[in-house]
Amino acid sequence: MSDLQIALIAVGCVVVLGILVFNKTQEARLIRADREAAEADRMAAGGVGESAQNEGAVRDHGVEHHLGAPAAGAAVVDTTETGAVVTEAPPVGLDARIDYIARLEFIAAHPGEEVLRRSAEVLRGLRRVAWEGWSDRDERWEALAPSRSYQCVRVGLQLANRQGPATEEELLAFCQDLQSLSTTLVGEIEFPPRAEALRGAIELDRAIADLDIQIGLNVVKRSGPPFAVGVIAQAVAIAGGELAADGRFHVTTSTGAECFSIANLEEVTFAPDELARLSTRGISLAMDVARAPDLPAAFEAFVDFARDVARVVEGELVDDNQRPVSPTALGSIGAEVARVRASLSALGVPAGSTLALRLFS
Repeated sequence: MSDLQIALIAVGCVVVLGILVFNKTQEARLIRADREAAEADRMAAGGVGESAQNEGAVRDHGVEHHLGAPAAGAAVVDTTETGAVVTEAPPVGLDARIDYIARLEFIAAHPGEEVLRRSAEVLRGLRRVAWEGWSDRDERWEALAPSRSYQCVRVGLQLANRQGPATEEELLAFCQDLQSLSTTLVGEIEFPPRAEALRGAIELDRAIADLDIQIGLNVVKRSGPPFAVGVIAQAVAIAGGELAADGRFHVTTSTGAECFSIANLEEVTFAPDELARLSTRGISLAMDVARAPDLPAAFEAFVDFARDVARVVEGELVDDNQRPVSPTALGSIGAEVARVRASLSALGVPAGSTLALRLFS
């Protein structure tokens, strides 16, 4: 067995182990969250009261946020393009910490497909909008299913992401459009206070500003022939990653948390039909800390992958200024990653969680 094969197998084992541990942890959290959400919803007036959702609040790092568990999921309507398309997304759950959530109760039940179609016609040019419907059968909120009928639904406008907090104008437009929709579908609509929601979004945006960091490492070959990109592709495949449409390799967990990505340092992006014959003098590895799994193994796998690739291609591990990365520097980077993760957890937004993936998007 060659040194390359041994290195690739070692990298794969480390990443797979980290992913397995992460998935088991998330599974336990989701089971507990579902139980808490169901209990909170049953306590609401008539089973659908918005005030019961996410009851109880704490102030941490200057940000007030609610501790209730997120609901099961939400159907997403892309309203940023003309001719918006209704899509049904994986369960994400509306969350009062980053969503402005309005509740609609219709005189007569409407199919989920109709609600989503009508909303796509009305809600245009806004940020991410997600819908949930109240299931009498399960006594809980669920992603709005096109084939099921609902008499009570709720819709959330995401108030914060990497583009910053929502503006008062966006929120006002959202409310006006929903009011029009409720008239069309013959129902009553309830809105939470807009000013309070905007303050919360601004406070959260400020609190996470210094926690939005990416760690970058480069592998370069200064002398001799360039190295084959196929070597990188093989290592990524063993680690469970794949080449995406953006021309980068991505190693992710089954929940969508990205361990790290790999890009070409040269101008040519990676393409599936070019991998076998493409060569390069350098690659860039990036870890988006807030979106990566909250596990020491994730950062260790990121560093080990970079080191092993550098060794196999006989290259150097350097930073963005082309300076060699020492063990001391890696230790400092690891400490910063741990600080960010701890701060995110204290805010109730664990790195790699569903909420973090939404907030840092």
